[in-house]
Amino acid sequence: MSGISSVLLPAANVSLENTITYNPSLFAFDDKLILAPMQGLTSLFFRKAYHECFPGCIDYAISPFISVTDGLITSKSRKFRDVFPFENKNSLEVVPQLLGSTSQGIISYGAILQELGYRQFNINCACPAKCAIKHGRGSALLKDLKRFDGFLNDIFKNVHQAVSIKIRIGFDSKADIASLADLINAYL
Repeated sequence: MSGISSVLLPAANVSLENTITYNPSLFAFDDKLILAPMQGLTSLFFRKAYHECFPGCIDYAISPFISVTDGLITSKSRKFRDVFPFENKNSLEVVPQLLGSTSQGIISYGAILQELGYRQFNINCACPAKCAIKHGRGSALLKDLKRFDGFLNDIFKNVHQAVSIKIRIGFDSKADIASLADLINAYL
């Protein structure tokens, strides 16, 4: 199984209570430049237009999240329309992002993405929206590190694609990042 190859956690110097500055010397020219997802903005049409106007500027894009829900779903579902490979020709390379609350849901949607030809997907563990948190998705996954560890363990044992994880510095506190980094690095 392939997985995350590295987690880059830049050394942070806290200059103000709520401000973190990053040390740019930690980044190299061969690092990838990734277009971050933004629901309603970085959709297929934006990615195609960006690629047309600025070819070669971005290495790849992470899609806005695909909401993982219960029930029967196939690769032909409308949920996947933003990442259908035939629609993404002449566009930035795209890595689909999943937003879900259970490892089984992520695993099942990952299998569908693999069926569509994707060798990698991203898990959104950062969304702060109240509706996502209410359903145990996004940053709510970071509330309980023991549960999050089990969530990741199930996923990394059962998927056959590379997995990246979008996280927040922490759910309740910036101090959570050290524990999160240790937990995620255990899966490298």
